[in-house]
Amino acid sequence: MEITHVVIAADTISSGQSLIGSQTLVSKDGNFELGFFTPDGNLVVLDKAETQVSSTNLSSNSKWLISSQVVLGDDGNLVLRNGLNESNVIWQSFNHPADTWLPGGKLRFEKKTNKSQLLHGETQKILPMESFLYRLIKTEQETQQWNVFWIQPRQQCNRKYASPSGWNDLNMLEVGNGGMSTKEYRSHFSIWAIFKSPLILGCDVRSMDKDTFTLLSNKEVIVVNQDKLGIQGKKVKKTGDLEVWAGPLSGNRVALILRNRGSSEASISTKFCDLGL
Repeated sequence: MEITHVVIAADTISSGQSLIGSQTLVSKDGNFELGFFTPDGNLVVLDKAETQVSSTNLSSNSKWLISSQVVLGDDGNLVLRNGLNESNVIWQSFNHPADTWLPGGKLRFEKKTNKSQLLHGETQKILPMESFLYRLIKTEQETQQWNVFWIQPRQQCNRKYASPSGWNDLNMLEVGNGGMSTKEYRSHFSIWAIFKSPLILGCDVRSMDKDTFTLLSNKEVIVVNQDKLGIQGKKVKKTGDLEVWAGPLSGNRVALILRNRGSSEASISTKFCDLGL
């Protein structure tokens, strides 16, 4: 026997309302559909092509499905629980993140499978720092670049708190870990230095190649980081992918970084007034 489902003409379900039986919720543009789809009783999200995007992934033999409830919390966690025992959580979205992470979500190491839980994304765009919702990068190979680009604006906001008695720590250096080019590592190391961040090596020094050693032992860059004035630098100019970073040094000097975040070569220039001179 073929069982059809009923579509509710709305994309929102309000407090006190519910999805019953074969009813589903469809997004405004029709790209996604949410509901209980037969025959296995799982709560799944489908895209426009009826391809499954996510699922509670429960066995149809589960005795809890008959009395289960779905609750969407204020923290954004979608919880499938046993209606007879509210403390018995069968499945929750916080334990199965995809491309979106919310505060309160957890990243775990699964002892049974000996695997770490990874976050996978569908976009390279990063939301503003004021947002409580963070979208991740497209591929795992881009994790280092994402970490570097994400940390910088966050710590620039904390610049006023930086001083010789309390440094802003931008996390360990990714230089030498693979995944970025030498030019990208050079940019990464320079930004960490002008931010006065502790320069903590994150690579395996036993297998460090010549380029990595040369970059990390650059005395001129290290001197900028260790300057006794201890004032964190900042971004003073931005034109598209072209950026100018500057920071004061002792002896009335200024450290300067001309940075191209784009994929093609470009000329960068700045004026003394941009540097506060």
